[in-house]
Amino acid sequence: MAPEPSLSSLKLPVLLLAAEHDFITPRAMDGWHHRAQKRLEVMPGAGHQALL
Repeated sequence: MAPEPSLSSLKLPVLLLAAEHDFITPRAMDGWHHRAQKRLEVMPGAGHQALL
C-alpha cells in the first residue's frame, strides 16, 4: 500500500509505529520504505490495537 500522493512531498522526519504482534501494520508501511527521514519504533508485546 503506497502512501497518499500528497504525502510524498513531505520534507519532515516520519515516525512509524508498529506493534510486535501486528500482522497488518507492516504491510501498510510498505510504501514508506523509500523515505530517507523515517524511524520505525516497534512496541514489544503489543497487538494490532496498541495505538488505540
